Amino acid sequence: MSDVSTEGSTEEYDVSPPWGKLPAEAYLLRNWDSESTLSSEEQRQKIIGEYLHADPRIKETLTLTPTTAQIESILKPWRKIKQRQLATEPGLVGAVWLRTCYAEVTDSKHADLIEGLDMENAVDDSDRLLDDKSLYDFGPNWERILYCIPELVSNYDDDDGRAQRIQKEIDDFREAQAALLIPSPPGAELEPPSSITWLVSSMRSFFTTPAEVELEVLSAIQSSIHKACVVNYIILEDKEALLPEATSEGLVRLIFLDSCGYVVRSNRISAGDAEQMGGQWLEHCFDERDREWKEAEFGDEYKEGGRKADLTLY
Repeated sequence: MSDVSTEGSTEEYDVSPPWGKLPAEAYLLRNWDSESTLSSEEQRQKIIGEYLHADPRIKETLTLTPTTAQIESILKPWRKIKQRQLATEPGLVGAVWLRTCYAEVTDSKHADLIEGLDMENAVDDSDRLLDDKSLYDFGPNWERILYCIPELVSNYDDDDGRAQRIQKEIDDFREAQAALLIPSPPGAELEPPSSITWLVSSMRSFFTTPAEVELEVLSAIQSSIHKACVVNYIILEDKEALLPEATSEGLVRLIFLDSCGYVVRSNRISAGDAEQMGGQWLEHCFDERDREWKEAEFGDEYKEGGRKADLTLY
C-alpha cells in the first residue's frame, strides 16, 4: 500500500481545500498499492468504486496529507482542477447537467436544446453544465462521472438523519402490510388514527378492490422510501436526447441517485421541465411531479431482484 506521509512541501500545489483533505482523495491515497499490476487509471477506478460503497462515516471524516510525489502521481492525474472545484463548491443544489454525446451534428442540437434555459435554476450554476468532449465523451457509460466526481453522491452531512428517515418509511411499509391484511386496521377507532391507518382507510374509501388499495398504499410508501434514499440528481444529455434518429430526441434523462451512485428512479423529460429541477429540489417536492418521479422507471438495483429491492437491505 502507499506510504502516506506528512512530510514534503505541497505549497507549489496550492488548492483549497488542500490535497488529501477531501475524503475521496484520502481514501484513494490510503488504498493505493504501488505494487499493483493494474494500470494507474484502472487502480483509480477500482478504489473510487470501493469508495462509493464505503461506510458514510469514512466519507465524511477521512483526511490525509500526501507528499508532493503522491500529488503528482496519484491525485493530479485523477481529475482536472475544475472538476475538483465542482466537488468542493456544490452550491445549494449540487447537481450537474452532463452532456455525454459529441457526435457530428450534435453541437447545433445541443445549442438548440439549452437555448434560453436558466442553468442556475436547473443545477445551481452555469459552471455545472458539463460540456467538454475531452472530459465527458462517455457515450452510454454516463456513470463514469461518478468516478471522477464521486462527491456528487457523497458530498453531504446528513447520513444519520437520512438513515432514520429511511427506517421510518420501512417501518411504515411493514405497518401498512399488516393493516392491509384485516378489514379494519388496528387503531381505526382511535382519535386521531395513525398516519398509516388513515392512509389505508382513505384508500379503501376511494378504491373498490383490495388489490387496488394495496397497490396504492404500498406504492405511496415505497415512493417515500425511494425519496429518502435520493441524495442527488443528474440531468443527462445523451445521444437519445441529441440524435435525430433517436425516439427520445429533445428529451433529457433525469436521474435520481442514492449515496452509492445507484439509480433510484429516472425518466425522460423536456429541457424546460429539467430547468425547474433546482427549485423542486430545494423545496423537497420533486416527488410530487408525475413524469419526473411518479411515472419514472426504477433503477436496476431498485427493481425486483436488485440489491435495493428488498426493503430489509436498506
